[in-house]
Amino acid sequence: LFRSVRMPGDFGGREWDPPCGWDIEGDVALDEGWHIFRHRLCVYSGSWRENNVPRQAAIHQTPQLLRCASRHGGQQAGEYWTVEVEPNDIIMPAWKQADYSPATIVRLVNPTDRAQAGKLKINFPVGSVEEVNFREEPMATLSIEEGEIDLEFGAYEIKTVRLGATE
Repeated sequence: LFRSVRMPGDFGGREWDPPCGWDIEGDVALDEGWHIFRHRLCVYSGSWRENNVPRQAAIHQTPQLLRCASRHGGQQAGEYWTVEVEPNDIIMPAWKQADYSPATIVRLVNPTDRAQAGKLKINFPVGSVEEVNFREEPMATLSIEEGEIDLEFGAYEIKTVRLGATE
């Protein structure tokens, strides 16, 4: 596969604007070395929407990663935390610790061309629930009832939810 860039990373301090990086000796922007490309053939009948191809692509591109931790006396040691999303065509590409706080961030995507209602289900205690932007800045306070957060998605909309830690 070929990678071309308009302005490569380091091209020896020359002040001219090269058309791409492949022809400049010593360019560190090149993707040299071994690379792994994963492809998947998805065979189905009907439309891509009916067969939820965006969800299949997300599962293929972002497989669940598990990390084994040593035994510790943490707040939820030995218990399982889960996050579920409804309906099935809403995708959850990220579930991580917030960048600047002990909160949990959940990113959700509606890959369809229609607005729809969604639901985020959690089985662990939270102190607050907010919709935030990509920089994790608050946009709106959300309500949670019995571990469920109701969400409204526009077509192709991405939402980021911050689950604040309990006091």
